[in-house]
Amino acid sequence: MNSICGILGKSDPAAVREMATAMAHRGQAAYVVDGQGFTVAASHPLDEEPCLIDGFPRSENGEDLGPAGLRALCLAARKPASLRLNGAYAAVVRMRGEWWLIRDRLGIKPLYYYADGGRLLFASELKALLASGYVERQINFASVDHYLALRCVPGPSTIIENVRRVTPGHAVVWSRERVSETSYAQLPGADAVFVTLKSAWQDEAWRAKESARLLKIDLKTVKAPRVSESMFAKAAYHLDEPIGDAGVLPLWMIAEQAVAAMDSGAPQTPAPAGIISAHGADEILAGYPRYRMLQQARTTRNLVPVNLLTAILPSLPPNAFVRRGGRYLSLIRDNVRAYLSLASVFDKAERHEIYTGPMREAIKDRPTVAEVIAPHFNHENAVENLLALDLHLGLPDLLLTECDRLMSAHGLELEFPYLDDDLVQFAVALPPKVKYGMQSKPLLRLAMKGRLPGRIRLRARRGFRVPQSGPSLRVIEQAARQILTRERIEESAMFRWSFVSQILSGWTHNIYRRRQFWSLLMFFAWYREFMED
Repeated sequence: MNSICGILGKSDPAAVREMATAMAHRGQAAYVVDGQGFTVAASHPLDEEPCLIDGFPRSENGEDLGPAGLRALCLAARKPASLRLNGAYAAVVRMRGEWWLIRDRLGIKPLYYYADGGRLLFASELKALLASGYVERQINFASVDHYLALRCVPGPSTIIENVRRVTPGHAVVWSRERVSETSYAQLPGADAVFVTLKSAWQDEAWRAKESARLLKIDLKTVKAPRVSESMFAKAAYHLDEPIGDAGVLPLWMIAEQAVAAMDSGAPQTPAPAGIISAHGADEILAGYPRYRMLQQARTTRNLVPVNLLTAILPSLPPNAFVRRGGRYLSLIRDNVRAYLSLASVFDKAERHEIYTGPMREAIKDRPTVAEVIAPHFNHENAVENLLALDLHLGLPDLLLTECDRLMSAHGLELEFPYLDDDLVQFAVALPPKVKYGMQSKPLLRLAMKGRLPGRIRLRARRGFRVPQSGPSLRVIEQAARQILTRERIEESAMFRWSFVSQILSGWTHNIYRRRQFWSLLMFFAWYREFMED
């Protein structure tokens, strides 16, 4: 992998070297060009007219583009909207009198930027911008509010005020000290193809071995290291922004073990260039059970006595499932509010309760969570809305972000077969009803018929589980005592300790409390690393 960074509008080699040093784990940006009014650095050689690349951009016909090829393609396009690119990449290209910051359409590769008057700073990671000395460490409180609902900070905003991410499939143009953004590589519409199809920390070692045997793959299995308290600090630092996903720790352990396995391999066996990840399959092929469940719930909306349900909601038991289920049904005619009432980590009422007065005041005129996700809820079909939300928020801002940062911290590159351009083009164009059925990912299961046995091909989808007992749980609880302290919570001035303490005392008892616990734990692990001296 590569790292890219730079300052446009000012020459400052010392600051750019500090930025590069902060990202040394993803590839030392040792090649520096200090020009008239700019300094940039990358992990690959640069010309006097720099084109900096992280990843592997390809032309429409599949040709790999190096820096020279990408710059030539940009010059031929003349304007970003005319670009036609495939692959996983982030790039910064110097054009005639302007600079283009471009990012692949799925957001596989990261690219942050900060514009301040006559300067624009960019980098592969947020920590590099902070290392420059030009960016103030000021929390974006609206992003905190969005994070507590969605488990991640939805782009293009970030957790730091005035720092932004380049939107996937967009180009940020910096010209004459002005910043503009334009789309050039959006996903295809969902009405291009119509297909009909009849309805038809767990141990996965045995399934992996059985699949490898049938597919004739030489598989070596190794045990992951144990969870340690230090993992929280390391993961929080390398994530750049808080991500409230318990899967962060298993991913970190997988990366650690992958590096160890490569290092301990026989000298005559070359280490693999990267790791294959199945991320993206659920998002493009409707793998999550919620797609089917929420769509089925919407088919009953005309049967729900909304006025009566709304009237009795305050008297329902204080059980999260009962309260949220009732709220969902009462709002079922409002796509956005109904989804958030059920799926938010902290729903609107809970966020209001956990916030201090100053925090409520700080976000009252900022975009709400509902306003942020509303552009993805344009369809009557609930599945289409959820697929759009996952493709444009869940993938780039949560799953791919954590994969890139955690693997890059170990010097690893991830490959995503399910995010191949041709497969994405095909899958996104399928009608939603083709993508979900009684089981998740029916198309993928059908495609594997005859290749994998039914006990593997038809098994239920499973995500990472947080240990509920044993040594791992004790490590997590000890880390929580060190991170979620009353002193830290109150000094942040954002959250009320009385509400946080309720979550700490009951987080193992239901799924909503567990998700809230992890969101707070990862937020304050990040806060400790980035906001405290």
